[in-house]
Amino acid sequence: MSLVNALADQPRASMGQLASMAGVSRATLCRHFPSRKDMMLAMAETGIRSAEAALARARPHEGAPEQAIRRLIEELLPIAELYAYIDQQMHTDEALQARVQPLKDSLIALFQHWQGAGALRVDLGAAWLVESMSALLRSAATMIRAGRLARRDAAQSVFELLWRGMSR
Repeated sequence: MSLVNALADQPRASMGQLASMAGVSRATLCRHFPSRKDMMLAMAETGIRSAEAALARARPHEGAPEQAIRRLIEELLPIAELYAYIDQQMHTDEALQARVQPLKDSLIALFQHWQGAGALRVDLGAAWLVESMSALLRSAATMIRAGRLARRDAAQSVFELLWRGMSR
């Protein structure tokens, strides 16, 4: 189990408990992260960089919105739990919120562009559509980890539900 999964399962776990769940010793975890705050900051930065890289790989400005959204889902699904963790932490950390907000804003602008082009419903706000995509990705990641959704089916399942709800 990864450190992100351990935190998702037990957000209040001690460093020792987190190390055990992640399959490393407490000493190893503390060598990498001298404090819980350092660990949280490092995970947040890793998550932000991973999300930025996933968005770049998805090339959302290329091709039809349907295909761009499919690529977004395929690229974001592997980091959905990490991004969910960051999203949760942002509510209590203004610096983190300032770091993440441009990423969210770029997605919202992209969805607004697709709405303006007539590809997506306009009766649902772009921010709501982005949050809906994030929620479906988090749910899929959780279900994959629990063995209730096959990894190979997850991206298509998220896409089908999301696309059918947001397309015109």
